[in-house]
Amino acid sequence: MKTYKISGNRTRCGLVALSLGFLSMGVANATVVMIDFGTSTSAVEPGFVAQTTGAATTYSTDGGDITVASTGSFFNRSAGTVSSPSTSYTAAPLYGDFTFLNSFGTLTLTIDGAGILASTDYDITFYSYDSQHTQSGGTVTYTGVSGTTGSTSIAYSSNNIGGAGNSSLSTWTSNGSGQIVIDVTGTTEGPRVNGMAITVVPEPSTALLGGLGALMLMPVSYTHLRAH
Repeated sequence: MKTYKISGNRTRCGLVALSLGFLSMGVANATVVMIDFGTSTSAVEPGFVAQTTGAATTYSTDGGDITVASTGSFFNRSAGTVSSPSTSYTAAPLYGDFTFLNSFGTLTLTIDGAGILASTDYDITFYSYDSQHTQSGGTVTYTGVSGTTGSTSIAYSSNNIGGAGNSSLSTWTSNGSGQIVIDVTGTTEGPRVNGMAITVVPEPSTALLGGLGALMLMPVSYTHLRAH
């Protein structure tokens, strides 16, 4: 009986390439942009970029420019007693300023540009809090409009934020024109939006290509097989 053994060094190279390919399938969604809304460019959450106006503001990303606009006003004040909602954030700069409405109504966020693809899923984390807001105990609701699908809500906690309070991660699908349009409302008073972090959700087929590409690097040439 003959058995075949693949040459050792080439086998190891192939296995490394294969491992790297399948590791790419488990890579976390890449961050597109993280925005801290407020009037100051100095009191900004580390890792975020400041947006100080509701007018369309453009950010450069690896996937193309992204433009963000808000119909709300902008305000800056102390975040009060705040504990971090994540070990990655110091929290106080993020929760101390916001885009807002002072009365009942709808605040609209529009996200578009070459970096937003049509009919594509994006994960967005929203942050809503105001240390002096009378809506403590109320809810801020985010709803996709103008062909955007998705929704989420954030229940205001007390002035002492703990854990993941006052933030929400949800998936949104852009419309056919490459826009994400979201209406934000409050149950007891006008809504506050401190910031948001947008990431693109990779297609399963794209991740699979990484693994298939690695398979093609495997040394399966019969010239390197030895009979025993």
